[in-house]
Amino acid sequence: TGARPNHESPARAKHEAETSEQEPFAIDHRESRKIDRCEAGDVLVRIVREKDPVEGVDVWGREVQPPRGKELKLQGGQNVTLGPDGRSLVAAIAGVPTREPSGRISVARSLVVQGVDFKSGNIHFDGSVSIEGDIASGFVVEATADVEIKGSIEHATVRAGGSILVKGGVRRQSKLTAAGSIEVRFVDSESHLEARATVTVAQDAIQSELVGDEGVFIGG
Repeated sequence: TGARPNHESPARAKHEAETSEQEPFAIDHRESRKIDRCEAGDVLVRIVREKDPVEGVDVWGREVQPPRGKELKLQGGQNVTLGPDGRSLVAAIAGVPTREPSGRISVARSLVVQGVDFKSGNIHFDGSVSIEGDIASGFVVEATADVEIKGSIEHATVRAGGSILVKGGVRRQSKLTAAGSIEVRFVDSESHLEARATVTVAQDAIQSELVGDEGVFIGG
């Protein structure tokens, strides 16, 4: 009697770095989990097989080759390259691994979130952070580089290893500290802004403390 060959399992993609379609995290309380960050050269995705093929033997004792499993073609997104083995995707730069709508894996240079609230949780990130909306009351944003907020800040804390830019206002006892400069539209309600470089307020500064080692500038 012969022995039937065991076929090779289909190839699948094993994700070495955690990703998300929109943001690299989602959690329902203020303190979020650690945000994954990759370095240049890190393997993000690797082709693996659960089962290797096993040759069979027919009734005359001749070897029977097993059928090949389905192959998988990897395609990387922005700032991702194909590894030298042809079976992995590698980060071309340091940044945040994200999944594009097409399913491809890309690497963004900075963390981009729609807003900071109970959906995102607090943010602690090694790099730059861009916030498309507001920072809600009671939340914290910390980054080792620049922080840009396109909305406003209400009773929140922002710490940056670079500079802070707030295109909206800073209100209700918010606290901003930066190793670089701070620039906001307006500030009020006993908020505190402190920068090692300059603090610039485009409009009004009401009942707030402003500290800039290289100067404080208010209004046009």
